[in-house]
This record gives sequence, structure tokens and C-alpha cells, in this order.
Amino acid sequence: MAIPILPESLRQLKNDTLFRLLALYIAYMAFSAIWSEPFSLRGLRKSIMEGLYVSAFIIITALLCSTYPARFERLLRTLCLVAGIMAIVTFGASY
Repeated sequence: MAIPILPESLRQLKNDTLFRLLALYIAYMAFSAIWSEPFSLRGLRKSIMEGLYVSAFIIITALLCSTYPARFERLLRTLCLVAGIMAIVTFGASY
């Protein structure tokens, strides 16, 4: 679902210093599995996938913020409310 909008978002963010630093940090965290003890391809794959998920989240969030600036604040409030409710439900269900 998010794949078609990623190239457009990457074009918008490619010169952003903060995005480049974040990408470098995520790549470092993903590839740090290479020198971890004990090394496993499964751990490396997991780290890379987590880095890709975080990168996609950042790219999509930046795209939404630049495309719909008037609606973005309301979207954030709604998502924070839903996340808070889900945290309470999860906490309540686990105890």
C-alpha cells in the first residue's frame, strides 16, 4: 500500500540533512548485527527489516505532513488518542 508513494517521498527528502542522518543511523543499527555475538543471518535480516519499517514510517509521515499540512495536526491527535486507548486496553488485558 505504501510502496507506490515511497519514490515520490524519497525525492522530496533526499536533500534533507535530518533524513540523511536518520537513514545513516538506521543503516548502522541494522548492520551492527554483523559484528554482534553471536552472528546470525536471521538477526541481520530482522535488523534490516526493522530499519526499513522505520524508514518507511518516517518517509510516509513526512509525505503526509507536506501534502496535507492542514489535516496533519488532526491526524496526529487522532492517532495519539487511538494509541493511548490501545495502550490502556493492552495493559488492562495483560493484567
